[in-house]
Amino acid sequence: MKVQVEELSPVRRRLVIEIPAEVLREGIERAYRDLQRRVRVPGFRPGKVPRPLLERRYGASVAEEASREVIGRSLRQALEEHGIQAVSEPLVERESPVGEPLRFTATVEVKPRIEALDYRELPVERGRAAVTEEEVSRELRRLQEEHAKLIVPAEGHRIEAGDFVILDYEATGEGRALSKRADLWIEVGAGRFVKEVEEALVGLCAGARGEVTVTYAPDAPNEALRGKAVRFAFEVKEVKVKAVPALDDEFARDLGQADLAALRATVQEELRRRAEERVEEEAREQLVDRLIERNPIEVPLAMVEAKLHSMLQRTDSRLRAQGYSLEQLGVDVEKMRREYEPGAARLVKADLLLEGIAAQEAVTVSAEEVEARLREIARRSNRPLEATKALYDSKGLLSSLRTELQQEKVLDFLMRSAKIKASQ
Repeated sequence: MKVQVEELSPVRRRLVIEIPAEVLREGIERAYRDLQRRVRVPGFRPGKVPRPLLERRYGASVAEEASREVIGRSLRQALEEHGIQAVSEPLVERESPVGEPLRFTATVEVKPRIEALDYRELPVERGRAAVTEEEVSRELRRLQEEHAKLIVPAEGHRIEAGDFVILDYEATGEGRALSKRADLWIEVGAGRFVKEVEEALVGLCAGARGEVTVTYAPDAPNEALRGKAVRFAFEVKEVKVKAVPALDDEFARDLGQADLAALRATVQEELRRRAEERVEEEAREQLVDRLIERNPIEVPLAMVEAKLHSMLQRTDSRLRAQGYSLEQLGVDVEKMRREYEPGAARLVKADLLLEGIAAQEAVTVSAEEVEARLREIARRSNRPLEATKALYDSKGLLSSLRTELQQEKVLDFLMRSAKIKASQ
């Protein structure tokens, strides 16, 4: 086998491969032997079909199948022999018709060489982890809201913004039913349902019926509704109002604190901890930006595409966990891909540069460090350690976890050598 490797760019390689005639002939022979075992032809016992008959019936497909098998095997061998670690599927182009000898090219993407990096004394501006009284009060109000109870209001209560309503509705348009739901919970004014319906509910009482027609704009997110008039007919089955607990010592004791002063102090300390984490995260993001600026590299499109796919999947998973989906919200996925792409490319650059620094500085991750992180994950998820290990092992996540730990150690190293300036 003859192999010629061309460097098209820092992240693309083209291999020109010529396969000897005997290798292709052997491949064709193997294909016929396999076909002879599998094929069933009336009048012949299994495995006894004459070769000339097989050639007449299946000659072209056998030659094609043999060529694909030989090309695949030869390409894998060539990549291994030349130390090329492809990060993309190969783009194979046959330069000769099916026959002997077989000559083809394969273009693959590879990681760029990461050499002579400039990563010491990167400038970083660190913010202040301050917590204001207003932030503490806002968090206490959030806790009150979180522990509020829904109660049935007095008879004759008219719906207000912030009330919760259980209703049945049917949406129709152009003379046909579009959607129908029973016992739908809506927080009036929260903007999670059709705005016009939420507005129409204000002032009504339990048991009331109503309808509203919504004309969607020509550029509405949901393409199926653009420019259409949809009639929503609804019935209010039940109304509940939120009873927020008073902010006092009793409320604090319900949350496991001695009194309101102790609760306030606990909240302040938690907010301070979050602020410090946020400041540290922002400093690390700056560090990565400076690293990328100082070390411009080209990145493989396949790696950017994989990162982009992962980002979109996470977004969709978060929405589904809340009972929504990209389709339900009428999100233009292609537009989202375009918006996410620069961020995906930045993440790939960061991954490659951090990997390069880890190699230069011999930053490694021990089995004990992986074990400690798994223990932490198990504790946070309230899952037994062995079950957590089994989950990460079965889903092939241990390698990603090890990479994550290595990147954290590299960032710690970079932060220690950074030129940090406190912001005003």
